[in-house]
Amino acid sequence: MRHEYLLDSDLLNSKEKSDFNAIVWQEASQETCAFALKNLSKHLKKYYNQEVIILCDEYDTPVHDGYLHNYYNDIIDFMRMFLGSAYKDNPNLYKGVLTGILRIARESIFSELNNLDVFTVIDDQFGDYFGITEDNMKKIMMDYDLMSHESIVKKAYDGYFFGSHRIYNPWSVLHYCANPKAGSKPYWINTSGNALIRQLIFQEHLLKVSDIQALIDGKPVWKVINENLVMKDLNTFRDAVWNLLLFSGYLTITEKRPDPENSNNNICCLKIPNTEIKNYFISEMSDLKAAQNIETLIASENQSIKKVFISYNHNDLAFVKRLKNDLEQAGIQLIIDIERMKFGDDIKEFIEFSVQTSDITLSVISKKSLASPWVMLETLETFQQEDYMKTMRYIPVIIDHNFQSPDFALQLIANIEKNIDLIFDEISRLSKKYLATDSLDLKKKRLVSLRSNIDQVLSRLNERLIADFSTQEKYEMNFLRLVRSIKQMYNN
Repeated sequence: MRHEYLLDSDLLNSKEKSDFNAIVWQEASQETCAFALKNLSKHLKKYYNQEVIILCDEYDTPVHDGYLHNYYNDIIDFMRMFLGSAYKDNPNLYKGVLTGILRIARESIFSELNNLDVFTVIDDQFGDYFGITEDNMKKIMMDYDLMSHESIVKKAYDGYFFGSHRIYNPWSVLHYCANPKAGSKPYWINTSGNALIRQLIFQEHLLKVSDIQALIDGKPVWKVINENLVMKDLNTFRDAVWNLLLFSGYLTITEKRPDPENSNNNICCLKIPNTEIKNYFISEMSDLKAAQNIETLIASENQSIKKVFISYNHNDLAFVKRLKNDLEQAGIQLIIDIERMKFGDDIKEFIEFSVQTSDITLSVISKKSLASPWVMLETLETFQQEDYMKTMRYIPVIIDHNFQSPDFALQLIANIEKNIDLIFDEISRLSKKYLATDSLDLKKKRLVSLRSNIDQVLSRLNERLIADFSTQEKYEMNFLRLVRSIKQMYNN
């Protein structure tokens, strides 16, 4: 383990050595881990008698994983302490550098940190330090005696623009040079995390298939780019997905101009940079064509598409997969499939957006889903939006009858109060460390509101049930009724 030599010095007290060993043996508490980077900088400063430089590459990778695997808010809270304590008001720090896709301040990891210099793929300054330049490339080809391979490498790994600087993918270039006989393999693509891209584009269709096909065909695609990308925006705002593709290296900019309607944005001409990335998109499109009728998808994108959101708890995933497949076979287009949301996400923001931009929210109701506070919050706030919009857009579908039992409301209230107590404890803990608690305060406020409205929510759910799918027989009997209800709403 790196820096274990610190344990042999007399600079660490017994508590510090205990915490160090706990981290080494992967037995440390979350709080100990959260302050590990700051504490390590303190120990190193003592040992070497000089302030440290902290270099953190891909700092936002844990945020991506948290978004993908349903612990987004938990990892944001952790990273706020882990990186915030190391980079903010750390007397042991000389200078720090972070690289990543997300613009730091927008993820609330560094609350009140105002001394950052941020440089992105759109900026010209330092653009030639983000990869291999043309001059670097010529020297590398000469050093490896591969001048005859220059056109192959250029086609496969060139094409990125950082500001005005043309850049090659360094990872793929160096791997190619190490083994040129293997050919131009997708070295970077095979090591990058493609799961999020695949899910957002080719499973949830947050981008138009016709736009992806245009990129593959080499046609220009102009999109608004806002550098302030936030992961939680991805499942509601399509432009955020274009940001992700650009800043994570799947696309590059060939031309840009200011957005006349918003000075924070740029209108950019996007393209696939090289054949390594192009072949990835071709492969994903082939898989999509094998699973769905691609012509129907593209044709529907050119029409006024009716959007249906399907909301559910991950414990009901097996039922939802069947329902989703049957609805699509019946001609119901499920544009966005909300399966990653969890308690703690920005429910109010999501509900407001979904009700305003979708035609219908389809909610799968079960004991498991209603036991989840976020589902109850979503239901309550959807009803409130309906009251305001004077339009019925919410369809609850029942898969068990537990919520109709007399004592279910009491069970829910007990569960909500338990969550309120946990949040209150966490707020107290963070306040003692002078850390921000805004998101937790908002969660608590929403749960208190929900607790006061449980009876109302359950009563309206019972009134609004379209179909009972609690048994196989009832599923088969009521499925067509559900389809008719959705299509009737389409026509209203």
